[in-house]
Amino acid sequence: MLGVAGRRTLAGTAAALLTGGLLAAIAMPVAPAVAAANDQTLSGTPSSMWQTNQPVDALATANGVVFAGGRFTQVRPPGTSASSGQAVSRTYLAAFNASTGALITSFNFTLNGRVYDLKVSPNGQTLYVAGSFSSVNGSARGRVAAINLSNYTLTSFNPNANRVVTALAPTANRLYLSGDFTTVRGTSKPTIGAVYAVGSAEGTAGNLVTSFGATMVAPPPSQFTASPSPRALTMLVSPNGQRLLIGGGFTQVNGSSTGGVASLDPNTGAVQSWPANASQPINTNCSGRTRAIITDGTYAYVTAEGDPPGCYEGTYAANIATGQMVWNSPCLGASQGIAVMRGVLYKGSHQH
Repeated sequence: MLGVAGRRTLAGTAAALLTGGLLAAIAMPVAPAVAAANDQTLSGTPSSMWQTNQPVDALATANGVVFAGGRFTQVRPPGTSASSGQAVSRTYLAAFNASTGALITSFNFTLNGRVYDLKVSPNGQTLYVAGSFSSVNGSARGRVAAINLSNYTLTSFNPNANRVVTALAPTANRLYLSGDFTTVRGTSKPTIGAVYAVGSAEGTAGNLVTSFGATMVAPPPSQFTASPSPRALTMLVSPNGQRLLIGGGFTQVNGSSTGGVASLDPNTGAVQSWPANASQPINTNCSGRTRAIITDGTYAYVTAEGDPPGCYEGTYAANIATGQMVWNSPCLGASQGIAVMRGVLYKGSHQH
């Protein structure tokens, strides 16, 4: 658990438990010197929550609802076993009441492939879903779909990426996507691209933003990863809309060396300065991956995992306007998820 205001230092640890596939954060004791942060932390008491039969890889929230996506095909009530006969079919996507944890039965979609990422539009009206699927409720949807959150219906939005999409970043007018695809809407656009969002004032929803593009380079093969991908695993548009931050296992973007994080111009894809990269090694002798980039509006928080030797597996904060490092916790132990709430940064990792 890290204090996030200014240069607050490490206060203790936070454990994230993947319980039945759903993420739960538990705040651990903190040192007396920073005990003032205690009144901002969350209770460690478990909440009642439905369970899944396989891992959850993405969570999103909107309007008092938690949306979960991943590799599961069933969900079941709290406290019941997998053999109880109470499991309900939910193929890779489900929704739960954020207050009670209860399954929302009116939200029920059938996908034919795994979900990698979920993002809600800035106005809270659309849920974007990314993954390996090619259909939703029997309708063709090429790895990306959009769901109307006012009535839980599938929209006609279909960017039609030809291969898996692993990360999304929505704005009011655009949806940025990255993955292993080589085309979007039938046009060559390897690894990263942008389409017009649902309700966009700039263009027809789902159509390609032709002015945006970037070239991403994967690290060399290693004993841990035979065929590494340059795809982004996490993406974030800054609050002022001036940066698209991307994180993954890539070593270069547009010819510029990077340690798995890059800042791009949201209009063109050109690389922008991000000085914090100086503290994150380039993946020349390991397979490292930036797993999460989030923001509280002032700072960007970045965390990573990697296969040794030499990979960055820590967490850092950078001024999102300048890209300058604010603090760095360069620990070992893969970090796979972070969240900010009430001035505290929670991290899921096996830090050591």
